[in-house]
Amino acid sequence: MTQPNVNKLSTDGRVRFYNWAKTFTNISVGFYTPKNEDQLRDILVEANTKRKHVRVVGAGHSPSDIVCSTGYLISLDKMNKMVSFDPESQTVTVQAGTRYDQLQRVLEKLGYSLPIVGSISGTSVAGIMSTCTHGSSLQHQVLPGYIESLRLMLADGSIVTCSRTRQKDVFSAAQVSLGALGVVIDLTLRVVPAFDLIATESSIPISTLFEKWKANEIWQAAEFVRVHVFPYANRAVVWSANKVIPGSVPHTSRPSSFQLKFTSFIYENLLYIGNLFPRFMPTIQRLAYHFFYGWRTGRLSTIVGPGFDIMQMFCFFSQHVTEYSVPLDTASDALEKVINYTIGPALEQNIYTHQPLEVRVAAPTPEDECWLSTASKVPTCFIECIMYRPYHRNVKYESYFNAFEEIMCEYNGKPHWAKEFNLNKKQLLELHPNISKWLNLRNLMDPNRVFWNNYMRRHFS
Repeated sequence: MTQPNVNKLSTDGRVRFYNWAKTFTNISVGFYTPKNEDQLRDILVEANTKRKHVRVVGAGHSPSDIVCSTGYLISLDKMNKMVSFDPESQTVTVQAGTRYDQLQRVLEKLGYSLPIVGSISGTSVAGIMSTCTHGSSLQHQVLPGYIESLRLMLADGSIVTCSRTRQKDVFSAAQVSLGALGVVIDLTLRVVPAFDLIATESSIPISTLFEKWKANEIWQAAEFVRVHVFPYANRAVVWSANKVIPGSVPHTSRPSSFQLKFTSFIYENLLYIGNLFPRFMPTIQRLAYHFFYGWRTGRLSTIVGPGFDIMQMFCFFSQHVTEYSVPLDTASDALEKVINYTIGPALEQNIYTHQPLEVRVAAPTPEDECWLSTASKVPTCFIECIMYRPYHRNVKYESYFNAFEEIMCEYNGKPHWAKEFNLNKKQLLELHPNISKWLNLRNLMDPNRVFWNNYMRRHFS
């Protein structure tokens, strides 16, 4: 199980926390790992009495400072059990510290599966939901849409139970809570019968991507689809997958752990060279693409295996990440503008990025749910850009990220809550009409601002 990166600093309890990529860090006055609700309540009541801030950390994968706290840092890693499973309603109740992949392994033995996964699964169930993680499918909502009910412990130690039929406003606010309402104790999630996936990967020129996109031949071509765009190589790699009955098609082999790590090693060294000689970065990125995918276009590979495993991606190494969501009907224009900037004005100004741009989609979020959903009330597209940090060396990413953000804002883009962005409360209010309701409810549930930190202050004060 992936654990948060926390180092003890002194005998008085102070610790230093790093996120997974080591792009954000802070010193907290205390680090706690409660084993049960009583221990958690004692910690929260003490923090509330002493006016200490509290944040909960899962695996620490978020590429932002969303969990950083100068007060108390709490890990729920010891509250990681499956509470119950109901095959009739096809729901499972799990404690908040359970890792998503850990839950999946338990479900597989029962013949069931989680419906969809984001890029990685070694993160906590509560963290995934609280930050509005998503997969890539026009047939599936963002992951918090699969919550049926949850329980929150507030700063005074009281517990609130909410669902679509009980405390509905609290439920709509808590589906994407940003860790700012209280501590999620457990959640009841919808599950589905286990399934395999047949997934294909194809390489096409970027112009072909847009032609197929406008002809509804990309996102509608399969149940699960994602696209990786390589601007410097003028290529897009389209990954698409459909369900089949488990075992009905023989499973194929997947890249081994050694192969993935070797690929990561090669790319990390290429980027290290590129950072030493920035003018050669576009050439290095083109070579990297052809090294990994070859020179031909068309179908590159087909793999078959358990659905949950096939959907996941390898996370490579330390990175800065930003992502925005825009309505699908304007997303191709937004993406095209980002690509044109990358290979045009950015190059002229010696501003470079790393590949790929990742593009994913989600079904609409229902009108009265997920107040802070990053998906719209219409089909939504998510566009992500990434800047790797080879061997944890600093990279110049701010100029490109700022330009990317500016383009996304032209299309009413909403930032991913767990990734880097610069928008303030006024800008967020224009994008999320429910933020006022969410903040008012948050202030009622946490009047002493125990679940507050610099991230919350920067974006919501």
